[in-house]
Amino acid sequence: TRVTAVVNERRGGRLIVIVPGWLGKADTPYVRRAAAVLHDAGFSVARLLLRSGAPGPDLPPSMFASAGLEEVVAATDRLVRRFGARSAGLLGYSLGGNLVLRAAAHRERAPELRACLAVCPLVDFAPVVDALDRGPRWVRGYFLRKWRRALAATAGDANADGLADVGTIGELCERLVRRSTGRGDARDALARYRLHRETLAALPAATQIVATLDDPVIPVESIRSLVGDGPPELVVTSHGGHCGFIEDFRLRAAIDRHVERFFSSRLAPDAGGGSGGP
Repeated sequence: TRVTAVVNERRGGRLIVIVPGWLGKADTPYVRRAAAVLHDAGFSVARLLLRSGAPGPDLPPSMFASAGLEEVVAATDRLVRRFGARSAGLLGYSLGGNLVLRAAAHRERAPELRACLAVCPLVDFAPVVDALDRGPRWVRGYFLRKWRRALAATAGDANADGLADVGTIGELCERLVRRSTGRGDARDALARYRLHRETLAALPAATQIVATLDDPVIPVESIRSLVGDGPPELVVTSHGGHCGFIEDFRLRAAIDRHVERFFSSRLAPDAGGGSGGP
């Protein structure tokens, strides 16, 4: 499967591969901001666009497939070799955070991959679906509208038929899984994304997860229960929402500075030491 990457190159041999969240794109604001900060700090930056980030004929099956893992691993390896990176890092948000954690733990990861940062990562779909369906109506409505628009953009609009009356994320998942697989059990399909402790145990030493107490999408307890005492390192902030961390009316985000500090300390020639929280 072809993966598109937008690359901003720098000399210095350090590469960061960014994986956006669900339906995110290379020019999604939080991805673009992080890329700019890292590039200014001297990193080459590659922003991946996976199948689930670009509506197309294969969108519905790819929403429930864990094939994105193989895509991230292969793309990272190819980018490392193409740009001659001596050290590389992975940065992922939300569902992208899930993918970079699993990619960093993959036995076939590039040996140059030495750091991984997951921001508000999805560690298990079940509590996310529950949180969205029990949480604020506006948050649930946002995701439902976004999903319907993505489905409507597929060939022939066939996958959007009959979904206008769906009122919950759980029901939408059930209908789409039933259409894609012939079965109605979305929990089994979505369980492919669940992270396990043995996955975390295989991660590089320089791995960090950032979560927030006020995240309306990813329950922080789902992350805490998985990580425990670590590793990886877990940083939990009081505020930040879901991947936003917006500080002011100029839409500056604390997470962008944290991203730069994390990778500069872990991938610099004199790397070492902790970087604190956003």
